[in-house]
Amino acid sequence: MTSAVDGPEVAPILDKRVRDWIANHTADDDHVSLSTTSSHDYLRYLELLDAWGSPLGRTRAQVELAIFELTRDRPVEV
Repeated sequence: MTSAVDGPEVAPILDKRVRDWIANHTADDDHVSLSTTSSHDYLRYLELLDAWGSPLGRTRAQVELAIFELTRDRPVEV
């Protein structure tokens, strides 16, 4: 059982909304294109969350929640 929705034991969910945000916001860097049905891409997603969150002391779930908040009430560009 987990004690928080953003704790280190929480498994992030790679859904279309988060996948599209990542694709749109990494276009200028090393473009990241992820599939929601690939276990290899899910591992890449976890590594990306770690790379973005670790320097700031954030868990994977905290980074994912931040991405979700950035997409909330805003249409996702495709």
